Amino acid sequence: MKKLKRIMALILAIFLFSLYGLTLIVSIVGGSNQDSMLKACIYSTIVIPIFLWTYNLLYRVLKKDSPMQPKEKDTTSSNAKKNNRE
Repeated sequence: MKKLKRIMALILAIFLFSLYGLTLIVSIVGGSNQDSMLKACIYSTIVIPIFLWTYNLLYRVLKKDSPMQPKEKDTTSSNAKKNNRE
């Protein structure tokens, strides 16, 4: 699972850096659609990371409250019981 997360993070980092590069290239190179393309690049550069962060946050919150997850055992109470027996 950790490998998959690292691979996905690397892919997303490359994607975001390519968006930054595309924004720079569109701003330097002129063209008939330069204005609309620059707006789209800047919008994507801002909105996509916010969307990914929000998705990640919601995933962690919903996964935490999931009833399918096994609950952790309370080791402190079992240790206290062992100490009382001795």
